[in-house]
Amino acid sequence: MNIQQLKYFMEVAQLKSFSKAAENLYISQQGISMAIARLEAEFSTKLFTRTPRGLILTPAGDYLLARAEIICGEYSKCLDYFSDHSPRDSVVNVAGVQGVVSEFAADYIVGFQDTYPNYKLFLREYTDRACDLVVENGEAEVGLGLEPLDGAKFDCYPLFSKRLVLLVHRSHPLAGRAVIPTALLQDLPIALVDEKLKSADHFLELCRRAKVEPKVLYRVGEVIAVHRLVGRNKCAGLSVETVAAALQTPDTVAIPFEDDDFRWTVDLFKKRGVELSPCATAFWRYIRDHMAQTE
Repeated sequence: MNIQQLKYFMEVAQLKSFSKAAENLYISQQGISMAIARLEAEFSTKLFTRTPRGLILTPAGDYLLARAEIICGEYSKCLDYFSDHSPRDSVVNVAGVQGVVSEFAADYIVGFQDTYPNYKLFLREYTDRACDLVVENGEAEVGLGLEPLDGAKFDCYPLFSKRLVLLVHRSHPLAGRAVIPTALLQDLPIALVDEKLKSADHFLELCRRAKVEPKVLYRVGEVIAVHRLVGRNKCAGLSVETVAAALQTPDTVAIPFEDDDFRWTVDLFKKRGVELSPCATAFWRYIRDHMAQTE
């Protein structure tokens, strides 16, 4: 059990709906459902009952709600206390993979700065490999990085995961499929982001494990170029579900892979064996407790 799970639980209890709670919290419905399922598994009891009017708390749910409000209230008091008594003008340097901060973490960054007004946060975005290197070299204490991360070098905490999707033109033979089996990637003409970005190399490694080899026609600098090539019906392309939803045009279709390992997963990470400063520790805990979600 953690504070974030309790906050999810309280939101569901208030709104009597997983979907409404997920919308309010800006996470997936599956993510909030899994958080509640983990609480139920930990306590070996059901917390909600479904009715035509929505979810209602079981007696065990009523018991937990009363205590969750106390626990989360005390947690907030602790945050307020340590914010007021923290060293003034403390600084933390954070490295983030391009797109992660603007697309997923912006509200949490603002929330951290509101909670800890005496701390100064300097955050810069990098390509995924460069982000790893900046944390490894000690230029940033904390990173928001993309898996796979080297466990021998870094301590990692998974934050969230998004599905990779195959982007195809509506006239493409695969356009009508609900999911893409890995076997269909064999010799498939495809566009990927370039070798400086490990997300595409991770995709190719997953293909190699499945003993298939796509035909890589283009390696481009940005994912938007992949979308443009697909829109012109030059080839298929690799994208991420959230990016595809934002950039998708009437001429393109985004299809998830059948194999759930085809994912874009972001971790909170730091250099292994290095003790974080008080400011960086506060940032680590805040992001871990507020941002973590699993799909």
